[in-house]
Amino acid sequence: MVLPPGHRSEVNRRRALAPRERRMALFGAVLTGLVLIAVVVAVVIPGKAVPKGCLDVMVPSSTGAQAIHQCGPLARSICQTLGTPSGYNGRLADQYLAPACRRAGLPVG
Repeated sequence: MVLPPGHRSEVNRRRALAPRERRMALFGAVLTGLVLIAVVVAVVIPGKAVPKGCLDVMVPSSTGAQAIHQCGPLARSICQTLGTPSGYNGRLADQYLAPACRRAGLPVG
């Protein structure tokens, strides 16, 4: 196929972005910057400190999650009843609550 003279330069020439294209590029850059700032803030800011003798754990389940934040006798009672029929048992106790009890310095089981 024979192409007209100057076709290559016409095809390779950079065209200026339309105003809408410039706005969309600016929006994408601002959105990317905001997401990066949110990620940095989430990584840099530490979580809340849990005092010794307190449980602060999120226990997942099939219908959501349960936040457990207990201190003192209530936390001690949760940790002492792990693995018993009247307390938390199974995977919940082994994977989530027992490590939280150990971190809090409370006896497990």
